[in-house]
Amino acid sequence: GLYTLPATGGNAARVSKGGYPTQPRWSPDGERIFHTNNVEEGSGDWDRYSLAVVPADGGKITTIPVQFDEKIIKPAWGGGNNVSPDGKLIVFSGQTKKDPDLNWQIWTLPIDGGKPKQLTKTPESFTNAFPCWSPDGKSIAYVHAKADKVYSTGFNELNIYSVPVDGGDPKVLTSDSDSVKFAPIAWSPDGKLIAYFSTIKENDKAGILKILSINNGVTQVVKKIQVAHAHIELAWSPDSKT
Repeated sequence: GLYTLPATGGNAARVSKGGYPTQPRWSPDGERIFHTNNVEEGSGDWDRYSLAVVPADGGKITTIPVQFDEKIIKPAWGGGNNVSPDGKLIVFSGQTKKDPDLNWQIWTLPIDGGKPKQLTKTPESFTNAFPCWSPDGKSIAYVHAKADKVYSTGFNELNIYSVPVDGGDPKVLTSDSDSVKFAPIAWSPDGKLIAYFSTIKENDKAGILKILSINNGVTQVVKKIQVAHAHIELAWSPDSKT
């Protein structure tokens, strides 16, 4: 289930039970918690995961309706479900059943459901994951990678890209020398930096926490992390200092 906990510590409050909730995200007004969920009990199938929402004080889990000709399959990890700064849109990655395996694209969807907008059209064998908003809500950053269909080698040729929320050509923000890891990224509240994990050749499980300057593309090492992978997330302090 999903729980809330006072920031100073104390008793946890269960706001939902049932399903398989992951990746909780607050709405900007603090009244709702958006997340990825599979509400079909006993089923862990990826094609049954959907965007969902529950009141912050607890209550019924509601699947957000998506008006599209094909069902958009949202992965339980890497799919994101980040709410725009103005609280009007959700960004996520996913694919239809007609798409090649792991050919995830970046989409936006009105906060209460409706017609999704596809922002990327990456060709087969490539994927887009871990989308996050720029603080001004005008751009979306994400991890772009070449995906091995059978996971024998995982993901390679990784870089961080950005794309305008209104649509347009994606822009690459990193280079191969930055060694971006297939893991979540986070845009700083002041809009100047993106935090991400970099790979370590001698240790696949570990990573290096880095920050990327949006203005000049320069990266800075913050700290070596013993374990870094797709399920480990990042969050900035409101003043962008931590």
